[in-house]
Amino acid sequence: MGNGQEAGDRSAAALREAAERRVQARTAGPPGRSAEELLHELAVHQVELEMQNEELRIAQQELELSRDRYADLYDFAPVGYLTLSPRGEIRELNLTAARMLGAERDRLLGRKMSLRVLTSERLVLRQHIADCLADGKNEYTCELRVQPLSGQPVVVQLRSRCWHDHHDGSLCRTAMTDITRRKEAEDQLCELNDTLAQQVAERTAELEHRTAQLQALARQLTQVEHRERRRLAKMLHDHLQQMLVAARISAGVAKRKNPSEEMRVSLEKIDNLLNESINVSRTLTLELCPPVLYDVGLIAGLQWVARHMEERQDFQVRLEIDQPVEPQATEIKVLLFEAVRELLFNAVKHAGVAEAAVTVERRGDGLLSATVTDRGEGFDPAKLDADATERGFGLFHIRQRLDSLGGQFEIVSTPGQGTTATVIVPDLPAEPPEEVEESLPPSARGRRTAARQRVADEPAKRTIRILLADDHEIVRHGLAGMLGEEPDIEVVAEAGDGLEAIDLARQTRPDVILMDVTMPRLDGIEATRRIKAELPDVTIIGLSMHSRTDLADAMRTAGAYLCKGDCADELVRAIRAATDTAAGE
Repeated sequence: MGNGQEAGDRSAAALREAAERRVQARTAGPPGRSAEELLHELAVHQVELEMQNEELRIAQQELELSRDRYADLYDFAPVGYLTLSPRGEIRELNLTAARMLGAERDRLLGRKMSLRVLTSERLVLRQHIADCLADGKNEYTCELRVQPLSGQPVVVQLRSRCWHDHHDGSLCRTAMTDITRRKEAEDQLCELNDTLAQQVAERTAELEHRTAQLQALARQLTQVEHRERRRLAKMLHDHLQQMLVAARISAGVAKRKNPSEEMRVSLEKIDNLLNESINVSRTLTLELCPPVLYDVGLIAGLQWVARHMEERQDFQVRLEIDQPVEPQATEIKVLLFEAVRELLFNAVKHAGVAEAAVTVERRGDGLLSATVTDRGEGFDPAKLDADATERGFGLFHIRQRLDSLGGQFEIVSTPGQGTTATVIVPDLPAEPPEEVEESLPPSARGRRTAARQRVADEPAKRTIRILLADDHEIVRHGLAGMLGEEPDIEVVAEAGDGLEAIDLARQTRPDVILMDVTMPRLDGIEATRRIKAELPDVTIIGLSMHSRTDLADAMRTAGAYLCKGDCADELVRAIRAATDTAAGE
């Protein structure tokens, strides 16, 4: 305030000095006597008044100009401005607000704004004014629709703040913005969003349907692939290997019958060739489709892989399985088996170590996982796809198969720090088993009749009575012919499957049963288990074209041993040794 007064004093002093200069210029001389001084003072005051009037006139002109400018800005602003009373009466408004309300300004002044608001939204306006005046400080916002005298309703946004007037009290000063186009754009955007959401939902449903189809096709592909693998393995086992075994048995019989040394040497060579052919066929069968995987289960299959890699690759595999993890579906069991085997093969080729660990576990979220860990050289997982040709197509194939079945393939590896690869698959439900015809074919009924007749005609002398259980007629005939040459051995019955073997065992009460492991309707493992439970004194020797380590544990647990493919002399010695052991007990 002091600064303002000083500035005013300086302005007055300057004004007086200017007035004195003018008076002096008019009188053209110094002041005279006191009367002259009074006249001089009067003249100075007169000039001061003239100068002040001039300044007032200029200030008034500037004020009028500013007022006109403000009026133009106020009236033609793109935003409508209103002053509302507590009752909602319009005290003042600009032309923009009048245009939004659809009437002339004079007709709106003093009228309630609610008359221009849609009936359904008048309560919104009253509440907005009440909140604004009650608060007195903050800005309040609302949206409502006003109805002009003609045309469509306009959507406006009100932004109001309380203002205190000395005469009228508290008033509501409001800025009104036309947001009709924005609301239309928002509505269109919402509609587009709804349309997009619907399209996304439809595409998602279609994608889920396609994914389900892909998973079903992948499952069928896996089933078909392994069905063909089993079919090829079965052809090798059921035909080629059986004929080789029968040929080896016949060669053994001929070797014992022929006293010629030259012929015995030739037959020995033939026997060796047949044995080698059997081993090659057996190896091919195992590579195509390990029977232990299907006949016993995943864990037994992984145990076979561990033994196989130790024997063939000198590579130690530690199995860490602490809980039952047998998959329900065959294709999942096969996929896990193949994935673990492929990962172990990659560890042998690339890790530079002599051992690895395999962990199989069941997760709580309906998933099964198999993890292969080695402490070898490791690699950069980002280069796995680029190095597919180097590291093998098998990993890429496994990943593709897992993706199609809804599984996951995770690899954590660092150069020099080893590799941990995890295969995660859903535990899909098993498909219903194929119905098996329980009725016996005529050949089986004929064998039963022949068995009953042999029991009726059995001689009184004591011999080792043999029941042959094998689904291959060539092998049965070969074995029967070979054993028939032995004076103390007699084949009393022949069965073509496990169920028939149980029935004939009850009828004939044999001393020894030569039991094939893989047979239709009921396999040799379960047939052995049932026969030993009912006829514990019967000696059962398990026969299989597969290696002893494949199904030996299961057969031993059921009560049987030995392996098909051994020479005739070894088989005869095994029969006699088994019966001697049983007699000693």
